[in-house]
Parts: sequence; C-alpha cells; structure tokens
Amino acid sequence: MTSEVLFPHQRELISDTLNCPVANGYGGRDSGFISHECPQGGMHIMADAMIVEIVDDQGRALPPGTVGQIVVTDLYSHEVPFLRYVTGDLGSIAEERCRCGRALPMLQSIEGRSNDSIVTPDGRTMNALAMVYPLRELSGIEQFRLCQQAPARFNVQIVRNGEFTPDAEERLRQRWTQLFRCSLEITFEYVASLPRDKSGKLRHVVSEVGHVPPPRVELN
Repeated sequence: MTSEVLFPHQRELISDTLNCPVANGYGGRDSGFISHECPQGGMHIMADAMIVEIVDDQGRALPPGTVGQIVVTDLYSHEVPFLRYVTGDLGSIAEERCRCGRALPMLQSIEGRSNDSIVTPDGRTMNALAMVYPLRELSGIEQFRLCQQAPARFNVQIVRNGEFTPDAEERLRQRWTQLFRCSLEITFEYVASLPRDKSGKLRHVVSEVGHVPPPRVELN
C-alpha cells in the first residue's frame, strides 16, 4: 500500500512478520518518487531528478528544520515540466548529513497533507499529528478516523479490539483539551471497519473546517 504514513507500530509488525527490513518511500502521482529511506533511516531526496523546496503560506522559502509546504520541480519531464509544483504535503528539510555517507539532501520530516491539518477555535493551524499521537499511544485501537466538524467539535470513529479499556475516552478528552486550551465537544463511534477513499487511502484525519489555500509560488 502506498500514499499512507508508515507508523512505527506498523513498521515493526511488517518487519517481524516478513522477517525483513522495512523502508519508507515518498512521492506523488504527479511528481513521481521524491525521496527514499536508506538503511540508516535518512529520507534521501532524489536530487538528480528534482529540486525540493519548503515554503510558507506566501510561497517564501523556509530554512532547514522548519515545516512548510513541499514544492517540487521535476528535472526529467521535458514535455510537460512541473515548475515549483505545490504537492499539498507538509514537511521539512534536514540540515545535517546522513550517517550512511550519501551526500544527497534529506527530508527531515513528512507531516502529511496540508488540508488534513486542524484549525483551533483561537485561529491556530495545528498539525493533525498532534491529535493522532494520543490515539496511537492507546492499546486496543486497530484503526481510527478523526473528523473535525467545527473548530471545537469532533467525531472519532474507532475500530477496537479486546485490549481497549473503558477509560480510553476520558484520557483522550483530557489530552485534546490540554492541546486546544479550551473545552471540546467529542463524540466517539465504534465501528467494525473504516471505508477507504477512492484512491485506496485510509485517511486518519478529515477536517470540514475551512483552510488557507495552498500558496501560489512565483517564479523569480
């Protein structure tokens, strides 16, 4: 399966089951492969094939280590080239070199889709992973989908197993309330399975709250 984030527990399960290493790859339908993971864990950018930039919401370049929009320029497609194409993904460039010795630049992080971010009641735009981490820390959750219906209202769908404990809901409410710095309206729904998008992806976070559109990147 492609186009989904590989979480640590999934990597461990796949590696233990198949008795082999597991590596991440990152790319897009329009841009092709962007980076691959080496044995040392570095997400090396295919710098011979494309230029990768990280920009803010106004299209301005951001320094290494700062999360922003991932923008790519394809160096191989001569017929229909993509120049500073906004992928819709969030990430950051690593400042250090990889221990493997390869000189290729690296992505430090890939944070997911920009339109899956969360808008808080006080106007902040929050990376959806901030809400995902508390779910991943709980035992007994096979799959989940978190839907933001309004800035302070969420519906959480969970596929659970026998390890799921009754206090899980309250623990999640407390963590998310601290995160948002305000009271939240949260409903939990327990389902047998979660449907995938037409693309085959399982989206963990869906926000129905309006977002700032992706930046228009001007050519200098």
